[in-house]
Amino acid sequence: MKNFIAAFVAGFLCLCWSNVSWMILPWHKTTIHSFKNDQVVQTAILENISSSGKAVYALPAFHGKKEAPKSPQLINEDGTILRAFVAVVPQAPNGFSPIKLAYEFGYDFLIALLIAFLISWANLATFASILGFTLVIGFISSVSTNLPNWNWWGFASDYVLVGMADGMVYSLIIGLVLALMLKKKA
Repeated sequence: MKNFIAAFVAGFLCLCWSNVSWMILPWHKTTIHSFKNDQVVQTAILENISSSGKAVYALPAFHGKKEAPKSPQLINEDGTILRAFVAVVPQAPNGFSPIKLAYEFGYDFLIALLIAFLISWANLATFASILGFTLVIGFISSVSTNLPNWNWWGFASDYVLVGMADGMVYSLIIGLVLALMLKKKA
């Protein structure tokens, strides 16, 4: 029961952090750029998607080939190619959605709960061991989810670094809550 309560608190604080991180702090806003003409890009995307629902698209198209297509229209004069990785949601809700907040709290709670069970399973007892363990998990997950996008898709370094830093703060919140609530009394 202690694990569930600690995970609930950690999940709620992570939900709060996520909203502060994305809505109040400027760091995510400075790493996501706008197109010169959103309407032209939106029209081009909608006219060229192959699915009417949510989908991820890549340019050049990824078909499991070892190298990019040699099509002349995809190769720039200097031999480089345009690369894009786009998540397309043709009919996304505009703004905040209570269901999206509920989903976020749900996975924040689940992540904290899984870490709490790992802490119990590893028989960690001190504040430092619980916090350190959680930060190592956070570091591994931040690196493994952000660096491949930088390496393979060319995600901008500032975007990747902010994503990793955000993930580490998220892990720090979980670690502090779990360390305070799950440490064994001396």
